[in-house]
Amino acid sequence: RRLARDLGLPDWALKLIDQERSHAKSAEDKAELQLAECDVLRTKADLQRDLSTRLEAYARAGAAYSKVFQDFGATQVAQRAQREVGVTAHSYAEALDQLFATEEVSAERRQALIAAAEPFLKSAVKSMNELIRWWSELPDESEEKEALRFTLYYPTQFFRAITYTSWARLHPPDSLERDQY
Repeated sequence: RRLARDLGLPDWALKLIDQERSHAKSAEDKAELQLAECDVLRTKADLQRDLSTRLEAYARAGAAYSKVFQDFGATQVAQRAQREVGVTAHSYAEALDQLFATEEVSAERRQALIAAAEPFLKSAVKSMNELIRWWSELPDESEEKEALRFTLYYPTQFFRAITYTSWARLHPPDSLERDQY
C-alpha cells in the first residue's frame, strides 16, 4: 500500500501482492492481500490524470472491494472493504463531477455517464447501510461495538453522507434526482 501511495508505484505494488499470494496460507492472509490489492487499485485510480481513465479505475477498484466482502463474509477484512467501497464511490462521483465541470460533455453523454455510475453508487450506499445496520444490532454494552464506533461506524456514516452529496451534485439543481439523493 505504501509503495503505491507514498512512492506512486501502484503497478509494482500489484506485482508484489501477486507474488505474496503464493505464500499466503491462511484465509485471513489471503483476505488481507485481496484488500491490499483493492487499496492499491484505488490509489492507482487516484493517480490517473485523465478523468475518463480515472473513472474506469475507480469502477475496477469498487468492484474489487465488493468482491472482498462477497468472498469473505462477516470478517473484519470484509467490513473494512464495505467501508472502503464508500470512499471509492465518493471518489468516483467527485471525478465524474470534475469531468462535467472541466470538459464539454453533451447532454446525452452526461446522462449515459450518470446512468453508468448509479448502479455503483447505489451498491456502495447499500453496502454501507448494511454495515451500519450490523453495527447498530450489536449489543449496546459490548466491547466490540465500542471498539468499532470510531474505526467503522463513524467513518462509514461519514462516507455514506458524502457519497450521497457527491451523487446528488451530478444532477442539475432543482431536479427531482438532486432532491432524491
